Amino acid sequence: MTEKMKGSLALLLASVIWGSGFVAAKIGSGTMSFFSFNGMRFLAAVLILLPFAVRDIGRTGYFSQKGNGYELARVRRIRTVTGSLVCGILLAGGINLQQAGLGLCSAGRSGFITILYVIIVPVMGVVVGKRPGPRLWICVAVAVAGFALLSLKGGSHGISTGDILLLISAVVYSFQIVALNHYVTANSGVILSFGQLVVCGALSLVLGAVFDGYTLEAVRASMLPILYTAVFPTAIGFSFQTIGQEKVPPAVASLIMSLEGAFAAVFGVLILHESMTQRELLGCLLIFASVMVAQLPTKEEREQEKAV
Repeated sequence: MTEKMKGSLALLLASVIWGSGFVAAKIGSGTMSFFSFNGMRFLAAVLILLPFAVRDIGRTGYFSQKGNGYELARVRRIRTVTGSLVCGILLAGGINLQQAGLGLCSAGRSGFITILYVIIVPVMGVVVGKRPGPRLWICVAVAVAGFALLSLKGGSHGISTGDILLLISAVVYSFQIVALNHYVTANSGVILSFGQLVVCGALSLVLGAVFDGYTLEAVRASMLPILYTAVFPTAIGFSFQTIGQEKVPPAVASLIMSLEGAFAAVFGVLILHESMTQRELLGCLLIFASVMVAQLPTKEEREQEKAV
C-alpha cells in the first residue's frame, strides 16, 4: 500500500468517525444543553490529547529559546496564543450552533448542511481578492438549490430554526478554517489545534455554567455521548486527519473529508431510524454533488501537483 493510499484510508476513517459523531451529539442534545454538552466533551478531549500536545512541543522545540532565539520564541508564543483564542472562539461558535441545530434536526440533515462550509470557504476568498472560477459559482447555485429542497417546507413554515442554526454554523466554521490557515505555521499544527480545543472547551464550560448549570443527573445521562464524541470524533478523528493530510494533496483530502455528511445520514438511518422524503433526499444529493465537484482540482492545480 502506497503512502498516499494510507493517507486516503486515514481520512476516510476520519470521515466515518465524524459522521458517527453527529448521531452521538444528537443523542446528547436530548439529555443536556448544547453549551454544557460541548463544554464537557471538549474538556474530556483536552485531557486525552494533553500528553500528545506536550510531547509535540518537546519534540519540535517550537517554543525553545535555545534553539530558536529569544525573539522568534516570543513571536511564536504570541502567535500561538492569539491563534488559539481566535480559532477557539470561532470553533466554540460553530460547534455550539451546530449542537443547538442538532437538537431540532436529524443527524443526517445536520451532516449535509454542515458540509456546506467546504463551498463557503473558497467563496470567502473573494474578500481577499481571490476570484473563484465559474465552476465554483455553479456549485454554489446547486448547493443553494439543494438547501432549499432540504429545508423549505412550503406554505407558511419556511426554513426551520434548526436549519438556520446549522447554516450559520457552517458559515462560522468557514471563518474558523480561514483563521486556522492564517495562524498555522510549520510544526505548529498540533499545538495550535490543541490550543483552540482548550479555548473552545473553556468558553463552552463557562457559558454552560452561566446559562444552564450542571446537574449530576444530566451529566450521568449524557456520559456515553460525551465520552464518545470526545474520544472518537475529536481525539481519534483529529489524529487520522493529521496523518492523512500529511500524505494526501489538499484537494483530495477535502474531497474525502466531505464524506462525513453522507456517513452522518447513514448512521442516522441505522442507529436513530431517521428517514427523509424524496424531496429532502434530492436536496442532500445536490448539496453532496456540489461539494464534491467544488473540491475537484483545477487544471492549474493538477499541473502544479505534477511539477512538484
